Amino acid sequence: MNSITQEQTNTIKIFIDDERECPEGFLYAKTFEEAQNLLLTYKDMLLFVTLDNDLNQGFKKTGIQLFSFMEKNKIYPLRINCHTGSFPEIMAEVAKELLPETTIITTNQTPPYDKQKIK
Repeated sequence: MNSITQEQTNTIKIFIDDERECPEGFLYAKTFEEAQNLLLTYKDMLLFVTLDNDLNQGFKKTGIQLFSFMEKNKIYPLRINCHTGSFPEIMAEVAKELLPETTIITTNQTPPYDKQKIK
């Protein structure tokens, strides 16, 4: 009997950005609130989330704040990519502090965001 892996059951990919075009195969959130809604709706099916930090909604509604939201709501995608041009390494460090060690975190700023090598 074949065992089903988490990557086979977690199939949802979400792209969170207020400016960049959403790649094919991703659900798209342009605002902080849209991102929260998608993350809650698909919390148990998340394979991959790639996000920008600057969502054009001030300093209280950023990608980094979404990591706090994920932690509080126990939303743990298998992989996260910080595609922001504004300090992606800092954003990734915050994600590492707030999310489980099992979450793979990358900082690829160019598409395809979900095809990069994991270091």
